[in-house]
This record gives sequence, C-alpha cells and structure tokens, in this order.
Amino acid sequence: MSTFEEPPVLSPDGHEFVGRIFDLSIISLHFETLEEANRWDDVRYLLPIDGRVTLLVNRVESLNRIADFLWLPEKFVQSDQLPCSAWDWLNATLDSFLARFVSILDCCLLLARDVFEMGIPDRKVTIGAIETKGAPAELIQRFKQLRTHSEEMRDERNERFHAAYEREFSSAPMTFKNASILSHRGIRMTGEDENGNTLDVDRYFSEGLEQLKEVFVAAVSELDDHLDAVHDFLLVEFNRRFHEKFNDPIKGYGRNTMNTRSKQV
Repeated sequence: MSTFEEPPVLSPDGHEFVGRIFDLSIISLHFETLEEANRWDDVRYLLPIDGRVTLLVNRVESLNRIADFLWLPEKFVQSDQLPCSAWDWLNATLDSFLARFVSILDCCLLLARDVFEMGIPDRKVTIGAIETKGAPAELIQRFKQLRTHSEEMRDERNERFHAAYEREFSSAPMTFKNASILSHRGIRMTGEDENGNTLDVDRYFSEGLEQLKEVFVAAVSELDDHLDAVHDFLLVEFNRRFHEKFNDPIKGYGRNTMNTRSKQV
C-alpha cells in the first residue's frame, strides 16, 4: 500500500491577482492588431503581464499532470502495461518534474520584472537584478525563500542535465534498470537481485514510484504558500501602476473609453 494515497493538488489560478489579470485581459479582444493595442499605456502594460501570468499558471498546473504519472491506477503499476520500460517511465517523469519545478522561480522573476516595469533582458533576470532595480525587500526575501525551497531540485536537475547523472530507483537499482528494459523488449529475467532477493520488476517499480512521490510531495508542499505571497506583492504594485495608466486622459484606453461612452449617452 502506498504511503501517499492521494497526490497534493496545486491551485495556480486561485489567487486574486491571477483572476484580476485574466479578467482585464479580455480587453485584447477590442483590438485588431497588437500595434493598435500598444497605442494605449494601460493596455501595453497589461498584455505582457497577462502572458507571463498565463505561462506561470500553465507551468504550475503541469505539476498536477506530473502527479498523474506517479499516482497511477493499479493496473498500470504492472510494468507490462506501460508504453516503455518501468525504469524509463520513472526516469523521464523525474526529468520532466525537475525541469518544470525549478523553472517556477524563473517564471515568477520574469513576471515581477514586467509588473515593476524594470526593463531587464530575459536572460539577465535574477533575484539580484530585480533587487538592484528596487523591488521591495519583503518580495526579495520571498524569492530567496522560494530559491532555497527549490535548491535541492535545482542541484539534481543540473547534475542530470549537465553531467548525465541518473538517480537510482528501488531497493535493487542495478537489477531493476536492466530487468525492466529487457522485460519491455520481451526478455524476462529470473533469479535473484543484487540483494539476494527474488527478482521482481513490478515490486521495484512500486518502490520507485514511492521514492518519487516522496520527492514530489516534499517539493510542492509549500509551493502554493510561496506563490500566494508573491502574488500578494504583485497585486498591490500592479493595481497602483495600472490605475495610473488607466486614468491617463491622453494615453489611457480605460479613461478614453469611459469618456466616449459618456458622450454617447
């Protein structure tokens, strides 16, 4: 029986900031071209932020899909039901999880850069660069906490992607890897594993799934709290800047639209 009966479910679009951006972004439907939209300061400010929020929401939501690869229906825990070897399943799932989880901090930094209108090039957006540009100390501290929270995952991602390191799965990692790959090719191994126990690919697969479930749960356990705190800061700053641009009598699409409607009435 699994120690982790149900996966944690992340809610990337539940914060007021996300809802406000998505609600306002409907304004994009009022324009035929981007050039037309960019004539207005409030619209030009809003649309890139909407794009960044959408990317962040999609990235966080993708972690829920990673959970689907780990909390498998029982029939798929039988390795012969998988489209690849059981070892490859775990290995590819971990690769995807590490890349996606670690990138969440980067997505947050890019979003903050746009909300605060810092003009930093994408490849130079770091916590230090945003701090230098005057972001609030409390927000910087939250980014540092998120970085610390994801540091172990970032280290493993770098080792896997840049140094070809592979994590060992199950209580008999060498036997599991070889036996599962051969089994997927129709060659069934029998005998004992390196620990002297009866070789059992399905048992090894279950153990590997449990290993990754533990990694997943530990990694995402505080993620919603970190994101909510970041969104709290961004909501305040966005509202202040957007309100100012919206009410500009010359370059504010909102103010000009209201004036036009008033005249029509």
